[in-house]
Amino acid sequence: RPDTECLVEEALKIMDKKADSESDENQNLLKILELGTGSGAIILSLASERPDHLYFASDKSEKSLEVAKKNYTDGKIAADIKFFVGNWFDPIADASLCFDMIASNPPYIPTSDITGLAPEINRYEPALALDGGKDGLDAVRHIIGNAPSFLAPGGHLLLEIGYDQGAAVKKLAEQSGMYDDAAILKDYSRNDRVARLKIK
Repeated sequence: RPDTECLVEEALKIMDKKADSESDENQNLLKILELGTGSGAIILSLASERPDHLYFASDKSEKSLEVAKKNYTDGKIAADIKFFVGNWFDPIADASLCFDMIASNPPYIPTSDITGLAPEINRYEPALALDGGKDGLDAVRHIIGNAPSFLAPGGHLLLEIGYDQGAAVKKLAEQSGMYDDAAILKDYSRNDRVARLKIK
């Protein structure tokens, strides 16, 4: 969807800046994690555009992860992608992994709004991928709070968010005290769509 394309485009910009800023050839190899990968649209897009980096993706749904793996194989993507089954950071909690970027399109629809979504969304998207709890920010809150433990200094967290959630998400980032910079980027319709947070 165009909304998610905005996240992918911003991720590519940041990746290029990070890679260009490293003088050591080995340090040019970035580690990128996607949380809640679903069909793999985000991680596969990044990996196909910038295949020289290392990619990781997690999802709590084994069925979704199988789809992502099939898309990876069918797409003949040259990049190395490691897939993990589990809820958010759980699969890598003990792996001592540190990432240059974490990206996610988490569920961010308030529970009460799901039935009013367009039919092409609420009929075909699993509730797991939509329902963000009472205020729509349950998953966003969890990711913002835990991502600093898995980000390298100067690393970025990118989140797709709801059109009216920019101020609330920015406040969450500021309250955590772990981010040096919190920016809310607009989509093609000029709505809040991507939170770009840089770790201290």
